[in-house]
This record gives sequence, structure tokens and C-alpha cells, in this order.
Amino acid sequence: MLKSRIAVGMLVAGVSVVSPAWAAKPMAPITLGLTTSAPPLPGAVVDLTLSATPHLEADQLELDISVPAPIVLVSGIPHWSGPAGAQTTQTLTVRIRIPNAGHQRVHAAASVKSGTSRFAVHQSLDTGVPMPENRKPAAGVMRAPGAKANNVVEFPLQ
Repeated sequence: MLKSRIAVGMLVAGVSVVSPAWAAKPMAPITLGLTTSAPPLPGAVVDLTLSATPHLEADQLELDISVPAPIVLVSGIPHWSGPAGAQTTQTLTVRIRIPNAGHQRVHAAASVKSGTSRFAVHQSLDTGVPMPENRKPAAGVMRAPGAKANNVVEFPLQ
């Protein structure tokens, strides 16, 4: 009787140690970054760089930057495609002029095709909205003393 309990205990312990697969999150097959050479404020001319790193051997990698009107594409070609190796970063840079007024959103996308599978990721960049330098965080509102609920911090909208 004692031998069978020890064997079962070892089996259960072995399974829990050997199988941590449920704890791991799947990794996206491609990493995407969208950066600017300067803040995209009204009237600015900035270089916009899209970088993509496939984490698998890619038969076809496509990079695309969508520049909506009234943003002006000053220079560069907003599309690239070709094969790419695993962990090899490909970049695409365009120069854009932000209009003096209004709010626009530039969209960037990268897709990778490997065999019969295609994966895509998207990212966007808001332009034309200056952030006030003197902006202060909103004061938090705490729960009433003696309340039995969890601590909650609420911030009023500005």
C-alpha cells in the first residue's frame, strides 16, 4: 500500500513540474515599432519610421504606412515587401508634414507570410495634438473613511 502511494505521488509531482506549457503566453510572430524623429505637432516635418521584426522565417514581409490627407508625404515610399529572415529587423522611413490644424491618425501595418499562414499587426500614431507642458494630473478621489469596499481611486475627466 505504501509503495503505490509513493509511486502516485511521484507521478503527480512529475507531471506538474514537466508541463508548464499552460503558463506560457504565445508570442506574436512579428514585433512592430512606429517612431518619429520629433513630436508630431502642428506644422512639423518629421521622419516616421516603421520597424518590423519577424520571429520566424518569412516568405513575404510587408510594411505599409498609410498617410491620410491632409498630412503630406514629403519623401519616401510608404510600402515595402520582400522576404525576411527570423529576428531580422526591416525598417521603412518616410518624411511627412503635419498640417497646422486638426487631428489626424497615421496607420502602420506589417504582415508576415510563412508557408500558408499570414499574420498581421497594426499600430497608429496621433498627430497634430500638442500636449500642454503645464498639464497637471487630476487629483484622486478616495473612498469615504469607514467604507468597507476595496480602495478605489477615481480621476475626473478633464
